[in-house]
Amino acid sequence: MTTAALPDDKQLQELERKFDPEMRFRPLGPAATTLVGGLLMVLSLFHYYTAGFGLLQETTHRGVHLAFVLGLIFLVFPHRQALLGQSQPSRLSTPGGLPWFDWVLAVGVAASVLYIPWIFDDLTFRVGNPLPMDVVMGTILIVCLLEATRRCMGWALPLIAISFMVYALAGPWFPGLLKHAGATWSQVVNHQYLTSQGVYGVAVGVVATYVFHFVLFGVLATRIGLGQLFPRKVLQIAGATSSSGKKIVALSQLPVGGTFPFTAADGQPAMLFRTKVGVFAYSLICTHQGCTVGYEPSVKQLRCPCHGAAYDPFKSAKVLAGPAPRALASIKVKISGKNVVQA
Repeated sequence: MTTAALPDDKQLQELERKFDPEMRFRPLGPAATTLVGGLLMVLSLFHYYTAGFGLLQETTHRGVHLAFVLGLIFLVFPHRQALLGQSQPSRLSTPGGLPWFDWVLAVGVAASVLYIPWIFDDLTFRVGNPLPMDVVMGTILIVCLLEATRRCMGWALPLIAISFMVYALAGPWFPGLLKHAGATWSQVVNHQYLTSQGVYGVAVGVVATYVFHFVLFGVLATRIGLGQLFPRKVLQIAGATSSSGKKIVALSQLPVGGTFPFTAADGQPAMLFRTKVGVFAYSLICTHQGCTVGYEPSVKQLRCPCHGAAYDPFKSAKVLAGPAPRALASIKVKISGKNVVQA
């Protein structure tokens, strides 16, 4: 019986980028990383503020949300998949390690989004009769929105949107029941940009008001380990976990160099190791997003199947590779007589 070779870190990253659109971002240099991190922090604080102290005017709230999100897409997602995993040096054509046109797109889309809150007091008089500047800014937003969607989701959604816009513009040339009077580009921009039935519609409002808060809370809860708190407490209440001092395994069943999986006192899966110097154990909950890691004897590493984090159990479970922010949690164990118990 043969065992299939497990994928290495590079192969895992390639699989993530192929099947998970959210992982198709490029590596950023120090300056760009600081900028993106700062923008994300400001966006998060903005939403926490509006959640605690009340929403801003509807169009302003949605505009700020869109400006940050769309601008960040152009900074994080490359325009070609071939550039994934490739960092670029900072020079005149790639300031901060990013192509100059991505900076232009990020600033342009943010300006076009915030243009509507800026002219909000006059918006009532412009709906149905947009000014040339309104059409220009609306065109910038629509083009940038299609490109941002393509970068992070692929071609399917942009092509559907383009098809509907072509149908709106070319209505007089369609046959039979599909024929209609048609619309001018100014009318398309008016509907999609200046009214609440287009880009600034209900969908963006729901995301900016509710969905983003749940996602933000979920990420925060995962990072601080809150996602495992309730399952552990339930297991403790049900008596399904071992208590402190309870036998884990007989010492005779754990030879030197061996491992033994068990459930810790707090309900989390754990792995016990025995070396010549004694016994030690670690939680199997990945510190990245809470997935369960597994031990690979061939490389003597604990690896996460979700995003490729790797830990060295023989060096305090320190991070060897992947996105994990810190080492695995240590679990106190000891040898008591002929058994290994949780301390």
